[in-house]
Formats: sequence, C-alpha cells, structure tokens
Amino acid sequence: MRVVLDTNVFISGIFWDGNYCSQLIEKWKNKEIELISSFEIVKELVETLRSFKIPMPENMVEEWNSFILKNSIFVEPIIKNKNSKR
Repeated sequence: MRVVLDTNVFISGIFWDGNYCSQLIEKWKNKEIELISSFEIVKELVETLRSFKIPMPENMVEEWNSFILKNSIFVEPIIKNKNSKR
C-alpha cells in the first residue's frame, strides 16, 4: 500500500508514541507501506521540526530529513486548475 503522510501526521507520530500516526510511521519504517512524498512536503516537515514547541536537536531533524529522502517515492505535484477536466 502506498500512502502520503503530511506534516501533521509526522509531527503527531514523532512526538507522541502509540497513536495511529506513530503506527503509520512504524509501518513505513518496517517497509509494510510505501511513503509517497514530495520535496515540498519534506521541506515543510523539516521547517516545522526546527520551530516546533517541543525542541528537537538539529542532528535529529537532519536524520528525519535524510531517512525520508532515502526511503520514499518522490513525485512532482501537479497543480490542477479548477476548470481542468483531468
């Protein structure tokens, strides 16, 4: 199964164990699901981890960044026009 996890899911799963979000991240880490992502999503996550109310050391932020980049399938989002019939 392929999933897209947004920043909110990552934040909830990283900082609070045992919830549905942390379970999804564990399934991804264990290669039970594939993560579909974009560079925009990863950039937003990294920025959020750096400024989040619960401090995270920079080396851990970089570890998450690197892990996601190495273990995800990246796509280029296509912005659809409201009038598009695609």
